[in-house]
Amino acid sequence: MGDSQAELSVNRKDNTASELDQSIIDDLLVLGGSDLVDELATLCCEDITRATRDLDQALTDNDAPAAVRAAHSIAGVSASIGAARLADIARTLENAARLGDLVDAGVLRVELVACWGQVLRALDEMTARTVG
Repeated sequence: MGDSQAELSVNRKDNTASELDQSIIDDLLVLGGSDLVDELATLCCEDITRATRDLDQALTDNDAPAAVRAAHSIAGVSASIGAARLADIARTLENAARLGDLVDAGVLRVELVACWGQVLRALDEMTARTVG
């Protein structure tokens, strides 16, 4: 099963502390242990990567409804793993796209991708701890 919840909760000095809400991770650990957290991290990575590709295509095609759907998906998945800043950026992008402002949405996409990179690093560190 990997490290215990207590061991994971103590190790809060890395990117996980800044990019992932540790209380959500702790709740997930209580619900299903490190196996659940690892599985959710993998699924979230797949979902957000797919939705980011969809967002890129929507912005390229000037397709505001598709951009709204992709950003909404990113916001929901991000929130479920405690990536609050990423979820906030995605919601802001979603709102811009909903208003048809794909220029602002494109600017926010740059911020979203940078934040996603930080979340990925935090997820990698977290799952390395749960496996090791």
